[in-house]
Amino acid sequence: MLHTPGHTRGSVCYVIGGLVFSGDTLFKGVISHAGKDVTEEERQLMSARIREKLFSLPDTTRVYPAHREPTAIGWEKKTNPFLTNKVGNKD
Repeated sequence: MLHTPGHTRGSVCYVIGGLVFSGDTLFKGVISHAGKDVTEEERQLMSARIREKLFSLPDTTRVYPAHREPTAIGWEKKTNPFLTNKVGNKD
């Protein structure tokens, strides 16, 4: 079990073998509360937790969120705009 606060203070993800059940923390292409009324600071904190906790897993780890289709850690590292700093990047 990985503590991944963001969606709620007590949010957790469950890792079983090469699978992670991410609940409402990480979805394919987005993160919890993406597009909702959250501050940039809150969004950055959620992104940091995902990078710290989930991105330490192998790229081949399959991710099964509470909603939407499954994804993989490696795919999210490369393409998720909320985790690759492509959202809100002023550069």
